[in-house]
Amino acid sequence: MTNKVPLKEKICFGLAGLGQNMTITFVNTFLMVYVYGFMNLSVKGLASLTVIMFAAKIWDAVNDPIMGGVIDKVRFKNAKLRPFVLISVLPVALFTIMLFAVPSGWPEGARLAVFGIAYLMWDAAYTVCDVPYWGLTSTMTEDTDERTKLISVARTLGNVGLGLITLIGVSMAGWFSKGGSATASGWTWAAVVVSVVGMGLFSLAYFATKERNFVKEKETSFRDLFRALKANKPLQIILIGSVIGFGRTLIQVSGSTVALVSFGDEDKFTLMGAATLVSMILATVTCPFILKKVGKKRLMIVSSLAAAAVYLAMYFIPLEQFYAVLAGLFLTGFSLGFFMVLQTAMIADSVDYTEIKTGERNEGGCFAAMTFSGKLMNALSTLAFMVIMLIVHYEQGAEITPTMRKGAYFAVTVIPAISCVLGTIPFFFYPLSDEEVAKNSELLASRDAVGEKQHTSCNEKNI
Repeated sequence: MTNKVPLKEKICFGLAGLGQNMTITFVNTFLMVYVYGFMNLSVKGLASLTVIMFAAKIWDAVNDPIMGGVIDKVRFKNAKLRPFVLISVLPVALFTIMLFAVPSGWPEGARLAVFGIAYLMWDAAYTVCDVPYWGLTSTMTEDTDERTKLISVARTLGNVGLGLITLIGVSMAGWFSKGGSATASGWTWAAVVVSVVGMGLFSLAYFATKERNFVKEKETSFRDLFRALKANKPLQIILIGSVIGFGRTLIQVSGSTVALVSFGDEDKFTLMGAATLVSMILATVTCPFILKKVGKKRLMIVSSLAAAAVYLAMYFIPLEQFYAVLAGLFLTGFSLGFFMVLQTAMIADSVDYTEIKTGERNEGGCFAAMTFSGKLMNALSTLAFMVIMLIVHYEQGAEITPTMRKGAYFAVTVIPAISCVLGTIPFFFYPLSDEEVAKNSELLASRDAVGEKQHTSCNEKNI
């Protein structure tokens, strides 16, 4: 069994991540713009929408482990994860478009119902695409160095997709609005283009990858799956630390609104996004090289604490000093980039850990935990921001007050600072050292070699 992944395949896997990130970035970054700017909701409607979105995100996060269990139970002929990727392409594209196409002439209750249904279906469809995609990093190779490189390529190109949409999203909606400010129809057509291109690229994860570490194991029950996950202490720690550190994603879900409320110009989000994205990309590119000198656990803790210090310092920067704020965002982007690579790599390591400890290799369950944590982080970030906006009484067409400006800025500085500090605590108890990870990889490789040799021997005897 070869553990090397060809460069072309790594690039195609990364391009799939680029397409996926285009789609989810469009939703996570601009959905609040569409909600606040074009759904014409009252304060009561916004409060109702906050409950709807949070409830949908919590359910979506909870169903990730269910999806992981489905992946580990369903048996395809020549693959374990890739068919799920193909199944998800069309539903994700369709429901992304629906989120940005709520009929404006309908009564408020009907608009909320349509949006809520579309949002719930989008979350479910995205689960089907996200869990198997990241699980592929484990089935494409069992070599930890190759796996880290694969993750780094995917995260780097994914950040390119994130950056591309962040930088051109508002302009694209404006262009489809035929000049001037963006309109509701402009956002709808922008969603169409992003969905078609993004999910088209994502399909490369099915058409251009190979599952080398795919083993057809005996069918397992959901009880077996949860027992395996329960035995995975590293995975539990990663999950808890990630969720507590949810604040690091606040700038993504609320940045465009903060640019308008705190800095008086929605277009400034382009600069805010660029400042963060450049350092994120630098972090994802350099992370494999840094990990040769610094362990995953140490880098996770140090980078998170450094980000917390920067976030807290940013709160005391006067809002008029916009370029000083950009400098702070640039520094925090490094921590976010490191986190994205480290979280994925550590969960991949936990897959090996689980197999050695329990005899079961549950990529679906383990990587469902990663998407679970990501969605729960996003849910908590969305909830925190919308609650603060309700507290400062911000709504469509309202005159922006100093309290609104400072409140929105508080949401993307102080909350992330506190969250990052608290989120590092579980990682102090993370048990897997880099030496143990390498040992686990070597042990599994030797087991596979013995298994293949025995299989070959049996075939020769049968002949």
